[in-house]
Amino acid sequence: MDDARPLRVQPTRKDRVFVADTVNRRASIRDVAQAAGVSTGTVSRVLNNHAYVSAEVRERVRSVIAQLGYQPSPVGRALSTRTITAIGILIPDMADPVFMVIAQGIESVAKSRGYAVMLANSDREPAQELLFADLMAQFNVAGVLIVGDSRRNDHDLRRRLGAIPTVVIARRAAGNIFPAVTIDHYLAAKAATEHLIELGHRRIGAVRGDPYSDAGTYRFRGYVDAMQGHGIEPDPSLAAGGSFAMSSSVDATHHLCGRPDPPTAIFYPSDELALGGMRVIKDLGFRIPNDISVISINDIPFATTSDPPLTTVHMPARELGTLGMQTLIDLIAGRGPARDVVLGMDLVIRHSTAPPPSTAG
Repeated sequence: MDDARPLRVQPTRKDRVFVADTVNRRASIRDVAQAAGVSTGTVSRVLNNHAYVSAEVRERVRSVIAQLGYQPSPVGRALSTRTITAIGILIPDMADPVFMVIAQGIESVAKSRGYAVMLANSDREPAQELLFADLMAQFNVAGVLIVGDSRRNDHDLRRRLGAIPTVVIARRAAGNIFPAVTIDHYLAAKAATEHLIELGHRRIGAVRGDPYSDAGTYRFRGYVDAMQGHGIEPDPSLAAGGSFAMSSSVDATHHLCGRPDPPTAIFYPSDELALGGMRVIKDLGFRIPNDISVISINDIPFATTSDPPLTTVHMPARELGTLGMQTLIDLIAGRGPARDVVLGMDLVIRHSTAPPPSTAG
């Protein structure tokens, strides 16, 4: 086109620094996207000659590709052309044993069905979730599994993933825009709290998880409703915390046990937080369960080896992974699920719970 103007990649000092940074390394698709002012998904669509990209944007992206000397990686090209059939898995915290057991369940089914697995860790950062979605769109993966965490990004993830089949695991999606394979976080917490009440506890403290996540929201709500359902009004001063970070559990437990009238039992929304809290309880001179009972949810392997072994609600983590992957395979094949799958959970009574001191034998 005679009247077409070439894109000026270096109109400002900021852009000059950016381009200079690519001189000593191979330019990436993110470099192209940043210089062209588009998403990595748009760059991928231009590279693969997809429709629904305007002529102006297509020309701008191609001009940046030429000026930066960008060359798609062989692996990325194989994925985007489906020479390799892959699925993407987004996990909020790879250090969390529950998420890794779920991933193992996913991988066992994926391998048996010939899918390669791309595993990503968001560190519970919304920006990392969106970057993951852009990369999955770029690689044109067969499907995506999103494990746990909050619903805050779901609509943005849907827009960025486009038509890629997607399933969420261990929670429900915002507006039910993705099918889910999950558990009932509310009932799990309600059952755990009712176990303490049945033992005779009335002053039951609670450590909150992330209020933006299904696990944090519904597990705390289950605790509150169990108390109220037995005529016990929860004391707001006996609830502390606000994330699934170990530091939050440690601080919350110090707060609860440092009171003049500490609770006789504490409900934790996850085993990981409970194990950290148990260390604090014992460091402060309390005995478990003689002075303070502890209960939680998940039933990770460490729950059986803690001192004392932890009473918890068992979450079928591996089954969540296997059913989640099977649900995704059904979606890819056009056999969409009619409804969300909700798995049951069981209370596992060990030695961290007992009647409160005033009623104990």
